Amino acid sequence: MPNAAFILAGKLTVEEHGTGLRSVFKKGQAFAESVHSIHRGVTGREGAVAIVTYAGVPGQQLSVKQDV
Repeated sequence: MPNAAFILAGKLTVEEHGTGLRSVFKKGQAFAESVHSIHRGVTGREGAVAIVTYAGVPGQQLSVKQDV
């Protein structure tokens, strides 16, 4: 489901499976999350706080778990 996030506090690292690409987002930054690609978000010990807006329809899954 398409979405966008705004980081209110902390830091979030998004890691793309397969490519190894890492993107780091810090307080005050916004980004569109990857859709149709396997990825994960990592915060570390400090954690992170984000506002996320989803653009979907009722009943649509937010994500689909994949075994890698």
